[in-house]
Amino acid sequence: MASTVSAEVKELRAKVDLLAMQEEENLAARMEEKKREPQRKIGFQQTIDKD
Repeated sequence: MASTVSAEVKELRAKVDLLAMQEEENLAARMEEKKREPQRKIGFQQTIDKD
């Protein structure tokens, strides 16, 4: 029975590792998308009145 539990733990650990790797890849891809987008300025837009 101990070997069965050990095998299940190894299988679960492999799944967790795979999910972590996929998450890192997804985050890296999102960061690349953000780099390509034009930067938006945050704040109030001020206009200068010309008299």
